[in-house]
Amino acid sequence: MNSTLKTILPQNRNSALVWIGAIALAFVLGLILTGGNDNTSSQHNHDSEQTAESSVWTCSMHPNIQQPKPGKCPICGMDLIPIVTSANKKGGSRQITLSENARKLAQVEVVQVERKSVSKEIRLVGKIEVDESRVSYITARFPGRIEKIFVDFTGTAVKKNDPLVEVYSPEIVATQLELFESLSAKKEFERSSNPDLLKAAEQQLGSVKDRLRLWGLTDQQIAQLEQNKEVSENITLYSTIQGVVIEKQAVEGKYVTEGTRIYTIVDLSKVWLQMDAYESDLLWLKTGQKVEFHTEAYPGKTFEGKIAFIDPVINLKTRTVKVRVNVNNSDGALKPEMLAHAVVKSELNTSQSDMALVIPATAPLITGKRAIVYVELPENRGTYEGREITLGPRADNYYVVESGLEQGELVVSNGNFKIDSAIQIQGRPSMMNPDIESSSAIHDHSETIEETDEEITAFTDIPNSLKEQLDEVYAAYFEVQYALSHDQFEPISKNASSFLNALKNVDMILLSEKSHHEWMKSLIDLKTSASGIEKSGDIENARTSFDLLSKSMIRVAKLFGSDDLRLLVYHCPMAFDFQGADWLQNKEGTENPYFGSSMFSCGEQTADLTSTKTSEETGGHKHE
Repeated sequence: MNSTLKTILPQNRNSALVWIGAIALAFVLGLILTGGNDNTSSQHNHDSEQTAESSVWTCSMHPNIQQPKPGKCPICGMDLIPIVTSANKKGGSRQITLSENARKLAQVEVVQVERKSVSKEIRLVGKIEVDESRVSYITARFPGRIEKIFVDFTGTAVKKNDPLVEVYSPEIVATQLELFESLSAKKEFERSSNPDLLKAAEQQLGSVKDRLRLWGLTDQQIAQLEQNKEVSENITLYSTIQGVVIEKQAVEGKYVTEGTRIYTIVDLSKVWLQMDAYESDLLWLKTGQKVEFHTEAYPGKTFEGKIAFIDPVINLKTRTVKVRVNVNNSDGALKPEMLAHAVVKSELNTSQSDMALVIPATAPLITGKRAIVYVELPENRGTYEGREITLGPRADNYYVVESGLEQGELVVSNGNFKIDSAIQIQGRPSMMNPDIESSSAIHDHSETIEETDEEITAFTDIPNSLKEQLDEVYAAYFEVQYALSHDQFEPISKNASSFLNALKNVDMILLSEKSHHEWMKSLIDLKTSASGIEKSGDIENARTSFDLLSKSMIRVAKLFGSDDLRLLVYHCPMAFDFQGADWLQNKEGTENPYFGSSMFSCGEQTADLTSTKTSEETGGHKHE
């Protein structure tokens, strides 16, 4: 077996299965290139003609390999195949025509672009909270002393007009005496022939009663005082709301002044579910939507509520928005501080005339900033043309298309990677690599798309202060790389945000004119790719954006380096359907961010950009 192949073949069963699939894919692409003819003899003659016409040989799995004669692929050890120079010359440079047999081998499937109402399930986490509009404070409305307590512990359920405490107050006693005097005066003036005196007495009596009501006495208490005409030294205060006592300050013998809080009572017949929603979820959330949720306390039981409020301000620390759901809790099952897992089923479009233009989620090939599809030409079945489109939000198994497609067009939903690879193998520009215009323009994956290693010259005049700022950028990048390689999606958005903040702290004024120009060339891609990771809805989209981020970071490492950090370049030939991808690590040992745990050790170190100073301090070895 070829020594190179022995070196790169995986040593475990799962990786071996991946390589078997890769060999099968290579076989399919070989058939695609030759048109998938079933006649073995004719195929042999056709291959001979291709060989005679071709002067360039490539690898079906690594189309970047271009050789002037047959041989073995230096990456995987597979036999090289000839690039067809005369086939598929009809049509545009980003078109390919496949025979019926070739389409079957490549498992090409097409679907119509359609308009439909798309929905999405938004899963959110929150907790039960008290309805703030149903909180009542029982306070002292007059100075006095608490003589007796009827509700003596928190958690007690009370009904409206239940007695709470008895309070002695000299002011209440004096006002009762004033009430009796006013009653006597009114009765006396009723026998008088002077109506003005009677009216004045009635007004005085009404004023005293109003004062007692303001101090918390009920109409029934006032009526009883009028009937008995006896001074009551202790006045009972009643609950103004039905609910549960959640806070108690009442103590027998305690003196209170006007405004002193005695009890806090909350009505739990209705509660709030407060949830945290990410920015990417806001498009699908609106007030009035039905929300279903369950709690750990009641497995299998589903509760319902409706969104009543969406916070207009985003939390800067968590990058989330508070969403409030009003929930009926008449049975009292839900308790404040309970954790809840909620699902919101949302439709993007509700009217038939305004349905979204959608394609299956498997149709677009998303590469960082770009999304492309292959469209089957209506006038020529089996001919596929690459087209760049603008995508809207993803809704479960669909993507909304903002522009680039029309209703009724046929897009490839399965086999699109194979079509794109077949175009690359023929030495023509693919939609995944639009800058590659011919076989002579294809560079090895150890180079960037824009420039070769020979064109990158490291700067030697970088101030130490700026290098320290760049080290923060490297450190934030390594956090993203670690999270992806360990399948940790939750911290990725926060890590990408930290990376963007580190970029903002790089003081470009410290750079010379030339180095400043080179930094600006990388800065746009760094910001774009990091923002893509920050807003990615899942880990696969994050990995796609990480490819562009890594290309730009490797370029920065080559130009600016670091005096304190190890900068090791790793390459995985199988990433992105065998297109390959690079990344940086700060330690030895492959930790693949494009496959994570499924192929954690796939790839190898291809370069060491660590400075001589750092290599000596860490005891490492500098690789050229």
